[in-house]
Amino acid sequence: MRVPALLVGTISTALLASCSADGMGPRVDKLREAVARSKVSLAQSVLAGEASVSGAKAVKARLLVEANPEYSVDALEKGTLHDVRLDIISGAVRTSRIVGNAADPCPGSVPLVDAIAIAEARVSGTAVQAQPDDDDHCLREIQVLAGPVLWEVKLARDGKVLEVEKSDDDGN
Repeated sequence: MRVPALLVGTISTALLASCSADGMGPRVDKLREAVARSKVSLAQSVLAGEASVSGAKAVKARLLVEANPEYSVDALEKGTLHDVRLDIISGAVRTSRIVGNAADPCPGSVPLVDAIAIAEARVSGTAVQAQPDDDDHCLREIQVLAGPVLWEVKLARDGKVLEVEKSDDDGN
């Protein structure tokens, strides 16, 4: 069966229009809404998460938007990994639980809060996620929302910016 070209074009246009106007997807829309509502930054949540677990170092942080928005900070303390959840308005700890044992993914690397500041400055935006790189755990991937675009900023262990690109983690 042959589909008329006009119908194919109409369907393609409708599919594109159903996506976010900026092409970044529904997750980015939710992130933008949560960032607009929050009174606490990702960096501030990292500091609060570290402070809530004595002697802890944050190794990962993210703004969760699947349900009620909240920050999640993975805080590592003497080989024990804690998942600390924080309120996006007050920064108060909602929950803290041990999720297992872990080692520092890259000892001596720039602190997570500094990595976030570097990435935010690079693309003039607001960080929504910070984690070790998938390919090299001593590199950091920081997702930064700048206007309608979610950027991924890759940093070296010393904080040097290695790469900046549009994120492919858009929720589509």
